[in-house]
Amino acid sequence: MVGRALPSEKVENPELFRMRVFARDPVLARSKFWYHMKRQHKVRKIQGEIVSTSEIFEKNSNNIKNYGIVFRYQTRTDTVNMYKEYRANTLNGAVSQLYIDLSGKHSARAETVQIVRTSVLKPGDVKRQAVVAFHNRSVRFPNVDKRKRAPTKALRTTFKADRPTLI
Repeated sequence: MVGRALPSEKVENPELFRMRVFARDPVLARSKFWYHMKRQHKVRKIQGEIVSTSEIFEKNSNNIKNYGIVFRYQTRTDTVNMYKEYRANTLNGAVSQLYIDLSGKHSARAETVQIVRTSVLKPGDVKRQAVVAFHNRSVRFPNVDKRKRAPTKALRTTFKADRPTLI
């Protein structure tokens, strides 16, 4: 999202602020944007405008990458800064894992999480053992359930006369 303060007599061309916001829909993204603008740049929603909103897609989502995420979240008593690493195809997938992980392990609600910085990590930069374990070339995941599937949607059927043969 890109936003700025409204032009005034004192400042005719106010500075533009670009922020990457992770949200499930544009309405929630705008809300989070104004929350951070108010705290970081002292610009409230009534004093500013959103210039553009765009969804960012991954250029290549075929490869699994290592993501490092620096964030903070609120517990019942105070604010905690944290760093976690995830393996995922996209940054959105890594952030989804983060939210699930925080709700399960730390009982943190998604509304209290503020993502500070994200980065794609090279295999040498990874610190956490849960992610390092997958960098060994000998790690293999066998495909135990190979089913023959219909090549097109038109040939797909709800019920089959014969059971599928598992190879």
